[in-house]
Amino acid sequence: THAVRPMRARVVYLAADVGAIFGGWASGWLMRRGLGTLSARRTVMTVAACLLPLSPMVALVASAWLSTALAATIAFAHLSWMITLTAIAVDLFPSEKLGTAFGFISAGSGIGGLISAEVIPHILHASGYFPLFIIMGFLHPLALFMIWSLREKVPAFPLVRSEEHTSE
Repeated sequence: THAVRPMRARVVYLAADVGAIFGGWASGWLMRRGLGTLSARRTVMTVAACLLPLSPMVALVASAWLSTALAATIAFAHLSWMITLTAIAVDLFPSEKLGTAFGFISAGSGIGGLISAEVIPHILHASGYFPLFIIMGFLHPLALFMIWSLREKVPAFPLVRSEEHTSE
């Protein structure tokens, strides 16, 4: 039992690793078959977002191995999502604006982390883990709606002056 726990953890981390590789490979495979870049990435993210509502099941199943299998599936889907989301930013923003875009992404992640650090303990104390699993399971599908609203090209915005404007 104590010797089996590390094995279950390895399964989850291995699934995350495979998900990270799969996210990039699958969208590339779809592009080679004629799907546009953003459409291919959205397709991979849609598959991942459809798997992530399984999160609450982790807290409900009685079998440790079934719980591990669900956690592995969730880790796989989440890393597929994250790799593909990062690729979308690289695809959509010109190279001179990429640093600014990732700066905003990082700032948003940091703010989300600060808010989560304050809110999660209160939910945990009041209701336990299950509501947290419900929330986590449906954040990716919610974000997917925003991803599907993206256009193939992001319009220019004056956050960073491009070199062509500064050389005049």
